[in-house]
Amino acid sequence: MLKVTRDQGIDAKYVQTDYMNIEPRYNTAYDKREFLGYFIRKNVVITLKDVTKFEDLLSKVLEAGVNYVHGIEFRTTELRKYRDQARALAIKAASEKARAMAGELSQQVGQPLSISEGYNNWWYPWNSWWGSGYGGQMAQNVVQNAGGAQAGDGESSLSLGQISISASVTVNFELK
Repeated sequence: MLKVTRDQGIDAKYVQTDYMNIEPRYNTAYDKREFLGYFIRKNVVITLKDVTKFEDLLSKVLEAGVNYVHGIEFRTTELRKYRDQARALAIKAASEKARAMAGELSQQVGQPLSISEGYNNWWYPWNSWWGSGYGGQMAQNVVQNAGGAQAGDGESSLSLGQISISASVTVNFELK
């Protein structure tokens, strides 16, 4: 697989081994236990900057003998920008909700007493670890059009659609 990434012109800094597991395997019968060898699982993360090369790369690594592919993610290179926008919208929504809820109690919202940001499944390196998975439980605040290859564009069967970015904040306000 590493040879395939080199042959495809992918810079080595975008190819990283991030997980490896080695387990012994045995043939266990009633009266004996025979060592068969080792089962080795290695995860390699590839960051592909040109999404139009994805299908060709995937085909070639499968042909080279890769037998597990998981954790494929399509993300924007402007993730930080959209995270910041989503966080700002979440803070605005928290303030609006606090005013509405306080109004139902015939109260007014005072100064914020505390603010914290909740975990909302933004990407971090361990997401690619074997068996990981996550769903987007948080409400979507900002959506960014991914662009790039779409179904029907030439030979691509990818349909990237949109990438959602969400933020979760907790704000405690003083009541007046």
